[in-house]
Amino acid sequence: MGCWGGALGIKIAERSVPTFEDVLASPGRSSSLSMGMFLMDASIEANYRIDVANEEEGRRGGFLVGLQVGYAFAPGETSWRLDEINGVAAGPQFQIEGLHVRVSLGGWGEEEPE
Repeated sequence: MGCWGGALGIKIAERSVPTFEDVLASPGRSSSLSMGMFLMDASIEANYRIDVANEEEGRRGGFLVGLQVGYAFAPGETSWRLDEINGVAAGPQFQIEGLHVRVSLGGWGEEEPE
């Protein structure tokens, strides 16, 4: 079981080219909405080591193949923030959750003790 944090950010900006006076009259031309959450993960992982011995040089090594299957979820409530300052009321509920699969490919090696 693993735990970590997650975040989502949305940037909303007007794309027109305003005059200097327009910006002074109406400075609210862009907003950044963000939210953070606590994430948990329950997963199972299996690794298989393929041994390739090189007895002439006194070394062992080989390939590693792994598979991890799990489910990540965010318990609890999330809240939206405006420009990292103010809270935002009536924002949509957004939860990061779902199944994930990770495949690992690699190698390993060690010298045999004499």
